[in-house]
Amino acid sequence: MSSPIRSAQSLRQINIPGVNTLMVKWAPHHAMALNSRILGTPYHPLHDQTKRRWDSRTDPFWWNCLTSTKVGGNKKVVRGWLNNRARVAFTNALKSKGYAKNGARLVKDSGEDAKEDLVGSAQFLVLPQLLHTGWKDLCKQTELIVAAIEEMQKQGGVQNWRERRLNTFGGSLQPQAVRAKLIPS
Repeated sequence: MSSPIRSAQSLRQINIPGVNTLMVKWAPHHAMALNSRILGTPYHPLHDQTKRRWDSRTDPFWWNCLTSTKVGGNKKVVRGWLNNRARVAFTNALKSKGYAKNGARLVKDSGEDAKEDLVGSAQFLVLPQLLHTGWKDLCKQTELIVAAIEEMQKQGGVQNWRERRLNTFGGSLQPQAVRAKLIPS
């Protein structure tokens, strides 16, 4: 892999209208999972082995789904059911949009409108609303998530706040320049 794997903190939350069952965090690059404690602990005995395994991944799109005890309670069965439900719905949404589970295109188009593989990382955190959401509604929401990820990938990823501010204030982050733009002379 040419670019290094970034930390889970590099993922940014995206708010998608109509999605209330999953919190989506996305990045246009590969980032490790929130629950990968071994990679964040260099002195762990399995750190090197785990790092090699993550570095050897060739999937274009990395994603995972997490359910906390705050959402699923203390019952592992409930948390597992919620997790599986969200994963299957997202996998079905990928398939309906023409992607494999790993984000690769199933059918390679040769026209101008040809879609590329999904690239980057996504983390889905299950929200309490998933307990009471019907299957059809969950499938619609995961299709909205895939569409949003496709759109962000077309736009070239999410700009970080510093780049947005530079663009907003004409390339300068100096307080005087900011005040000068905001306060007319």
